[in-house]
Amino acid sequence: ALEEHQHELERYALIVKQTPTVFIEVGKEGQLLFLNPSAKKNFPELVSLEFVTVPATSRHALLAAWESITEHLGSGAMFEREVIVNDRVYLQKIFYNAQSRKYDMYAYDLTQLKRSEEGLRLAQREQRALLDALPDMMFVVDKNGVLLECKVDQKHQDAQKLIGHDFRSLGIIPAEIAGKFE
Repeated sequence: ALEEHQHELERYALIVKQTPTVFIEVGKEGQLLFLNPSAKKNFPELVSLEFVTVPATSRHALLAAWESITEHLGSGAMFEREVIVNDRVYLQKIFYNAQSRKYDMYAYDLTQLKRSEEGLRLAQREQRALLDALPDMMFVVDKNGVLLECKVDQKHQDAQKLIGHDFRSLGIIPAEIAGKFE
């Protein structure tokens, strides 16, 4: 049974070492006890701090407000925040491991996701500005013919009530044009 338990521990250790997710084991006072290869690659400045208790005034962004975080982090609880390090955005998750009496920290790089979200918001604002500038009525329809959005002038405001309905059955465009969407 002991040999089987040892094998299982080795397997978990290998997983932590091989994962592309940043994993850092941290002591109660904020000392870095273990950095997996991904942590060392993404945060090389932390390598020299491994096994050192870092003064609160010179802490890395991942360890900022450490005492405040650990004060409220009981067994089984999780702390989560976004942290910016070197122009990259990370989702940081910290768990208290009661068995080892240490903290497990994960950091997921959200930079590309955040950039994509901002690009999408910008494209939506541009599209909305373009649509708002057009004097004509305009309808956005999905592939099933359901009216998703409409831009109408003041005298056709009732058209907003049509959103969610199949535009072909509403009589808002001539039947010969509606038929082309079949």
